[in-house]
Amino acid sequence: MSLKHQFIMVDNHIESYNVEDVLEHFENNDYIINSKIDVDDDILQALIFDENGNVLKDIQFNEWGVTIINRLEIEKWIDIINEFASELGGESNNSINELEKLFVEAKISNRTIIHLGI
Repeated sequence: MSLKHQFIMVDNHIESYNVEDVLEHFENNDYIINSKIDVDDDILQALIFDENGNVLKDIQFNEWGVTIINRLEIEKWIDIINEFASELGGESNNSINELEKLFVEAKISNRTIIHLGI
């Protein structure tokens, strides 16, 4: 069984980047969830961490908690996802494809993505 990360696209603008506030809003159903996907930990590790275990390209990411991915960060994530996909060559990975679709849709529709860690 692989550990999972959940990426959730919400229609709401996120006012607070405080983990407790974000989780409270989820518990109260305050966010309008547009779309969500689960990504295996091993895929995410390969995508955004270097060989030393450091997060790539100065993106904001909290592996064990909540990460709010705003418009500027979405651009960075799309670049990283595209670079990773090109390194895979002809090998298609459904999780990467779904993650790319989610981030591109969030960019186009000016939505926010929330990452919920393991």
